[in-house]
Amino acid sequence: MVNTENNPMRGFQIIFDWAVKLAYLNLLWILFSLLGLGIFGIGPATVSMFAVIRKCLRYGTDFSMTREFIGVYRSNFWYANRFMLVLIPAYLFVWIDFAVIRLLPSSFIIDKVVFLSVIMLSLLVVIVTCYVFAVYVHYDLAFWRNFKFAFMIAGISPLSTLMILLGLFVCSIIVLIVPAASLFYFISVPVLIIQVCALRAFKKIPELA
Repeated sequence: MVNTENNPMRGFQIIFDWAVKLAYLNLLWILFSLLGLGIFGIGPATVSMFAVIRKCLRYGTDFSMTREFIGVYRSNFWYANRFMLVLIPAYLFVWIDFAVIRLLPSSFIIDKVVFLSVIMLSLLVVIVTCYVFAVYVHYDLAFWRNFKFAFMIAGISPLSTLMILLGLFVCSIIVLIVPAASLFYFISVPVLIIQVCALRAFKKIPELA
């Protein structure tokens, strides 16, 4: 194995290689989301992204990412859309809550209790979304057990969960500062962060690994 600490060019090559692969995966995600008419394509494309990045992290990048992406997309199209049937209403519920709060008169209960509760709920939905896709491509579980283990892993691995939230926050800031970056990295980089943290968290439950 080449020591990248003593070979900085090798380190730059690895970073460049990952940057190119992540940009390509992001374009694949956009393309296959559109092929699924958006709402039906986002779930399968996201599962494919998680599966490909997981394979890269665990086994290296010496395989056809395009073939792997398309294969996962086809074989998981309907199952991935079952996840979206759960997640989309959850996000709509949170959005409606925020919309209703904006219409209510300001008070201690609304500002300090209700608003903070909705913030916590929205963070929970984001965390479960992140873990449920990572769990699905890592384990072979029944549908609802994916959500169960997403909750469980978030609870037993608070550091990984915090790292995911921090990573997503930083990515959001970067996209706001450099909007052009979103075309190439707005999904692939967050998924990479989630998968790195999730694989770390999965080590705490070896009986399922």
